Amino acid sequence: MHRFQILMTVVTLAAVTFAASWLARRVAWVTLAGIVALVLYATLRAGPTVVVNCTPGDLKARVFDVTQNLILFLPLGMAVATLRSTKQIAASAALGVALSAFVEIAQSFDPTRCASGIDVVSNGLGAAMGAVIIVGAHALFAAPATTRHPS
Repeated sequence: MHRFQILMTVVTLAAVTFAASWLARRVAWVTLAGIVALVLYATLRAGPTVVVNCTPGDLKARVFDVTQNLILFLPLGMAVATLRSTKQIAASAALGVALSAFVEIAQSFDPTRCASGIDVVSNGLGAAMGAVIIVGAHALFAAPATTRHPS
């Protein structure tokens, strides 16, 4: 009976592990969709009702804008990297740039918004930084690989 209990525990743990990895992947996709929706809402929502002057402002305002863009796109890169596809950082950066380019093109048709190439770059960097955080965390907290030594 003891062996049967051990076997059932191992089978149960394997099933739970499989279900968790399957669930985590589904959760990551849902999370990614939610993040994309939030980014689109945050970047395309109605701005001020007056036409905005799009000439570059002071350095402090530009640094603040870039910092906001980096932070806004961090979760996007984290969600893409959580899916554990190969080349997570490149995929995250590419999605960040593509989404940002879409947003900037849409903003170029709105007189109350300013489209900027710097935003596209900083958003792509933010997504890449999010992926780096996840990849680094996986590398840092992953179980060490065991190596076989020839007998």
